Amino acid sequence: MQKFCSSFPIVCLRFVQILPKGLSHLSSHIAAMSQERLKPEEPASPLKRLRIQAGLTQAELARQIPDKTGTKPISQRAVSAWERGEYQPELTIPQMKAFCRALAVTLDELPDDCGPPKHSSQEKND
Repeated sequence: MQKFCSSFPIVCLRFVQILPKGLSHLSSHIAAMSQERLKPEEPASPLKRLRIQAGLTQAELARQIPDKTGTKPISQRAVSAWERGEYQPELTIPQMKAFCRALAVTLDELPDDCGPPKHSSQEKND
């Protein structure tokens, strides 16, 4: 089982290479998701876990959330910054509804902090 799991991204990428060109969106999605697996040595942010669980790339999540004017989607860079803990999302009610729908979670299921876990100075010294 371990051997299969460790070779899964390579299998996905080879599969993507043989897909017909008409399926380029699907193939790019599979390639992005296979390269963006959670690394055990890096504590993932709760938002990243939810996004990957929903089967979305950062760009796909961003496209599902309108900006504050409702005229265009938010940027992928915003989602990336939230996941890295650079800043927390400040969303309007319509944006929050879209955010929850995209992740298939309720408002109560969203994490209080979207960034990666912060390590205390005690943990760093150990």
